[in-house]
Amino acid sequence: SKMGLIPALILACVVSVIVGCINGFCVGKLKLQAMVITLGMQLGIRGVAQVLCDGRDIYFNKLGVVGEQLALWGSYKIAGFIPVQILPIVLSVVFVVLFIASIIGTRFALSSSQAINIFLKTDTYKIVDKGDGTENTTYFESDYASQEELEAAGADVAERVHEEGVVLLKNDGVLPLDASAKISTLAHSSVDFVTCGTGAADIDTSEAPSLKEALESRGLTVNPTLWDFYESGAGSTYIRTPGKLANQTSGGSRDSYTINAIKRYTYYTYDYVKNNLSIASDAALVEPMDVANYFIAFKTYPCNYVAKKSYSAAYSIFKDKTRCVSDYSRTNGYATAVPYKANSSGKPHYYECDIALTSAYSSSNRGVGRLVVWEYGFTSNGYDDSIVAVYTDDHYASFAEYLNNGKWGQRFNAEFDRTGYRYGSAITLN
Repeated sequence: SKMGLIPALILACVVSVIVGCINGFCVGKLKLQAMVITLGMQLGIRGVAQVLCDGRDIYFNKLGVVGEQLALWGSYKIAGFIPVQILPIVLSVVFVVLFIASIIGTRFALSSSQAINIFLKTDTYKIVDKGDGTENTTYFESDYASQEELEAAGADVAERVHEEGVVLLKNDGVLPLDASAKISTLAHSSVDFVTCGTGAADIDTSEAPSLKEALESRGLTVNPTLWDFYESGAGSTYIRTPGKLANQTSGGSRDSYTINAIKRYTYYTYDYVKNNLSIASDAALVEPMDVANYFIAFKTYPCNYVAKKSYSAAYSIFKDKTRCVSDYSRTNGYATAVPYKANSSGKPHYYECDIALTSAYSSSNRGVGRLVVWEYGFTSNGYDDSIVAVYTDDHYASFAEYLNNGKWGQRFNAEFDRTGYRYGSAITLN
């Protein structure tokens, strides 16, 4: 009570800094839970205050000089007519404005970093070792003198791995098969055979025979009815699409690809699943890449996608995997952001397939995720009449094109002044 207002305020600030440092040390160095430390320190400080005040509440009128000065401070008026209580409001507004300005400025700086660096004449890299030209810049020396030697060694390793990795089963006289045996091959994989794995198991299979050719080369007879069923009949709708492609360039061209991964999709109609409810969960697709692959393979959306008015009926079949789909032929809005191909009437035709980004999705709460599929494709160089799909997770503010290789392209603006991405034609194969 004899200290005075200013020294008391300074002492309070010093104590607050010390308490904050202790909290920071406990959280940052000792890795203790921030919530526990903060609440524990609060209770501890309250206990110290209770001890210092003999367990009593202290009011302004009991603080002597400090209490009188606090009372005067609370009733003080700036310039004789502005209440001092307005200062916290003014400071809050100033800090909010500065905070918003910092967010906008940071986003602008990131999106315009190249222009800013050029204006400031600032390099983003620096060469620190010039060398004398005699350095060996090959990080890994090959153990093989030529590409042919490398491929031969690789083939030898693959053969030894195959031999050592074979699982031996008990043979009760079934093998070897008689030369006149008849074989029935089951599943679509028999006609769309996977002859190697991916990654380190990726090898050249361009000359590998089909399963039917391999069996017939041993004199065995393959069931032609079953084979034709999977190769060209009803079983052929069980499609496997590339899940990941690696582009191989040859002389600067983009004329060959290596399939690094695959994923299978089966075509189902809504009515078929309705009559076979046990497959509903497997037939439903909800991930944007899966929906894009399915649309490109079968030229339509998955069976769990329905018009909004049919959502309730479909929900009884697909449950939480039910999604809404709409189709349009507009030429305005985000259609101006892509080089869409039009029909004879000068209009595009595209579908909006809902992509649920949260578990709260429903026909009345569809969220901001959409896969937009352009039925006639794009007109830019490098495109044909194939379907093109673009994905947005910010309700059409920006798009990313599905590149048909298990990847999404670079984002681009779908509307003016909405995002920090570049506005203009789609960033596509061009």
